[in-house]
Amino acid sequence: MRSFNSEATEDMPTCRSTGFRQTGGIRLVLSLGVVAVIWCVLLPAIARRPAMVEHLNWLDDRGIDPSAMYYTELEMMDPILRRLERQRQFKPAE
Repeated sequence: MRSFNSEATEDMPTCRSTGFRQTGGIRLVLSLGVVAVIWCVLLPAIARRPAMVEHLNWLDDRGIDPSAMYYTELEMMDPILRRLERQRQFKPAE
């Protein structure tokens, strides 16, 4: 059976080594950078597209808050939800 001495275990890399912490920090910064680019660049660019502007105006005209958590509880959503349900019922199987 092989025994380990204290000198051998000191040379073994651990998860808490400096290199591991630096790599984790770099990954965190890169991840935050990706989220920032999506949030600050990509989503506003999508919101400026004509089709999205039209849809947002349509929602605004009907008093629908797109960020509302329980939008299905709004009175003006009843006809929309019924229409969507009819579309699902009559949609041909693929």
